[in-house]
Amino acid sequence: NMLDQMVLKFCDLPMNVMFTSHIVDSLEDDEGDTYYQAAIHGQKGALANMIMGYMTVIGMGQLLTKDGTDVRRLWFSHRNKFRGKDRFDALVPYKDNLTVPRMMEIIGKATPAASAAPKTPAAARRKGTRRPASAATR
Repeated sequence: NMLDQMVLKFCDLPMNVMFTSHIVDSLEDDEGDTYYQAAIHGQKGALANMIMGYMTVIGMGQLLTKDGTDVRRLWFSHRNKFRGKDRFDALVPYKDNLTVPRMMEIIGKATPAASAAPKTPAAARRKGTRRPASAATR
């Protein structure tokens, strides 16, 4: 619960926040299909899925070799074992050798009003019951 609350507080900051994590295989269904998710321990993967749900963009990394050169590929869509996400719909399905400034530029061009729009606090986006801030400070 403390990790969940910490991530929500970081998501409420008035700036872009980037999280990184190792990946781990997880069972998706009874058929035995596996997929990658963030290596966050807790509730048999439910905590990792919940935290990843707070994110606007999720890129799952893969190292490929093309013509003898290493290529860092980030998947921003569901593809094989990769479970990426891009709510801006600007980075899908993948980008090769993407840098953070380039990613911000691509997202900014796709949604110029997104940076000016006020953020909805993460606590309001989350389903479930939470104590109001005023009750927590008493």
